[in-house]
Amino acid sequence: MEKPIPHIGETIREQLYRNGQSVVWLAKQLNCQRTSIYRIFDSHSIDLRLLENISIILRHNFLSERSDVLSKKIEKSQ
Repeated sequence: MEKPIPHIGETIREQLYRNGQSVVWLAKQLNCQRTSIYRIFDSHSIDLRLLENISIILRHNFLSERSDVLSKKIEKSQ
């Protein structure tokens, strides 16, 4: 059975900590409150533009990562 990937919020949180950055730092980068970052971490989905911004800030292509998973699911469904 294929291992499910973590939801997007968990993936962002993991990358943030891998980069050695804090929630406060990310909130400053996104010009938002710290509580907004925790809401992102809890989210199973995210606005595409926000995900693009987070990808640039964290220097990690979350879009490509998700696209690869989607491509595999499409291939399996054929």
